[in-house]
Amino acid sequence: MFSLRFIKENTRSILFLLIIGILALVVSTAITVYSIRYEPQIRQFGMEQWLIFYVCTCFTMAFALTPTTFIALFSGYFLGWASLPFMGISYMLASWISYKAGSLVDQGKFMNTLQSYRDTSDLVTQLKKGQMGIIILCRLSPVLPFAVMNILFSMLKVDLKKYIWGSFAGMLPRTIIAIAAGTQAQTIRLLWEKGEDSTLVQVSFTILLIISIAGIAYYLKKALQKTVSSESK
Repeated sequence: MFSLRFIKENTRSILFLLIIGILALVVSTAITVYSIRYEPQIRQFGMEQWLIFYVCTCFTMAFALTPTTFIALFSGYFLGWASLPFMGISYMLASWISYKAGSLVDQGKFMNTLQSYRDTSDLVTQLKKGQMGIIILCRLSPVLPFAVMNILFSMLKVDLKKYIWGSFAGMLPRTIIAIAAGTQAQTIRLLWEKGEDSTLVQVSFTILLIISIAGIAYYLKKALQKTVSSESK
């Protein structure tokens, strides 16, 4: 069976995805507790401390230890709009780190498995022709995990340059929304309890989700049509 063979041939990559998915909850909870307890000390951070913080987030976001929205809310609360360039650079570096890690772990096995099935291989080939648009749409979606998508796209061997810039463009609206929500929080406790449940975040993320689903569906339909057309010939 395709599913059993696929799992067997990609066990290491699948386990890697599962592990990084679980770690996010543990690390995010620890940061939440720390930030509530030591809020006055965090507010005393200087440029050096914040630079160290964002260097660390490059790795924590890359390996799903901290959700991107979580870091954006945190940044908006403590630094306001001044955090936007730091977040942008951190996202791009995190995308690069995670992409490279996925390539190292997978070593091309995922794509080789897909290419052994003609129908799947043809579909992936068609989708890669519109990869920049698909990357942006996947990043727009608030429900697709940042690190998991990094690794998945690395396994599919999308163009790295397009992936970095597409990720930046797609993540920018979500980042702006989360930072805005962070700036409006009255206390750090309310930020973590209600930040991602605020009306601003819910409405904005719903709109982004609809746009991303509609866009991905368009690209998928277009790729399927071309795949069927090429097979009929």
